[in-house]
Amino acid sequence: MVAKIDWSQYEVKNNKPSIDWSQYEVKNNGQQESYSDDEEFPIPEATGLSGIGSDLLSAALGAKSFVEEIPNKLEKSGQYIEANPGRSILHNLGQVLAETGDIAKGLINSPYNLNQYLARKHLLPQVLGKLGKLIPHLPEDMGIEKELGLQADPNKGDELVRAIPDIAGIATGGRTIAKASGKLFKSPDLKEALRATQAKVNKKNADAGKIFETVQEEVGKRGASNIPIDKDIINEAQTFLARTPANKALIERAKTGDYPALRDLQADLRVKGEKALASKLVAENKMGEEILSTRDEVNKAIQSHLENTGHKDLAEALNKARRDYRDMQQTYFSNPALAKVFGKSQRVPKEPMTLLTEESTEMNRFMNAHPELKAALEKVLKHEKKMKPIKRLGKYAAAALLGEELGRFLHK
Repeated sequence: MVAKIDWSQYEVKNNKPSIDWSQYEVKNNGQQESYSDDEEFPIPEATGLSGIGSDLLSAALGAKSFVEEIPNKLEKSGQYIEANPGRSILHNLGQVLAETGDIAKGLINSPYNLNQYLARKHLLPQVLGKLGKLIPHLPEDMGIEKELGLQADPNKGDELVRAIPDIAGIATGGRTIAKASGKLFKSPDLKEALRATQAKVNKKNADAGKIFETVQEEVGKRGASNIPIDKDIINEAQTFLARTPANKALIERAKTGDYPALRDLQADLRVKGEKALASKLVAENKMGEEILSTRDEVNKAIQSHLENTGHKDLAEALNKARRDYRDMQQTYFSNPALAKVFGKSQRVPKEPMTLLTEESTEMNRFMNAHPELKAALEKVLKHEKKMKPIKRLGKYAAAALLGEELGRFLHK
């Protein structure tokens, strides 16, 4: 039987002396590191769009603190000026000039600063951030202020004095960034494209008007100005005109077949008809169609007379003008919104895209008649799709850079 060993009578011996660790310090490159239980480690910089928002919030809080300290800074500045009336003028001028130089340096460094800021926020590929370090820029501390004795002295209220050009610079910079961003992100101008189309249509209108003028001139020369016309057509036209002495006299002359009177009558009917087509009311649109139909009857009567009296050249010219106007009516006046653009008012809408993207037979006909406008619309739609995320990023970046600049001078 194996005897049991009572281990309690033994003890484990360690011949090595115990080490008192309290006499040692942790060293780091020759620098003593001391740690305490309440020590706070630095918080990593927030990245992405939330990081930009954090910077803006920090800048806003910094601005709030600065504003709260203004009375104290004013008091210090006033005391210094009162104690040194002559010297304070030169001193404060030096502070303003020093800060102005600092702002100029910031403008020079802005491409570098923007690149590095977006890289820190992980909004640029890191390789671009590394390459961005090669962008020419001036060092933050050039030592010039120290050499010239222009370092800010809080006891003299210099922080407030230096804030003057800073605030002006930030305000100007904000407007500059907004304008530059607007130009950079601005989509092709649909209004200009629509105005260019207006000019083409107006020229086409003017050319048609010249045809009527030529026919009227030739009719007078050839002694064919007495046009037989159905009085029912004239009576129908009268119902669309206001009951004024001038219109009554025009109707009486038109009933005699006087060519100038008939031409004036059809011109008045055109204006009233196009105006009615531009109305939002369906009933007025219908009336507009009736007015223009009556106008066409007047021109048709004139054309028939010219053909029957051997003036086929004038009849053909008038017939071409009628065909051109019929096409224009179908293209530009079959839609009330288009009628406002190409009618007498020549009104270009504030949001042309809303008009041009309308899904309708009339709009399709109009866009097919103007491929250049269709191409401009497609270009705008592509631009809007491409620039939407860039605009959002650009606004955040611009605002954050201004916020960072604001924080820079608030925490000097």
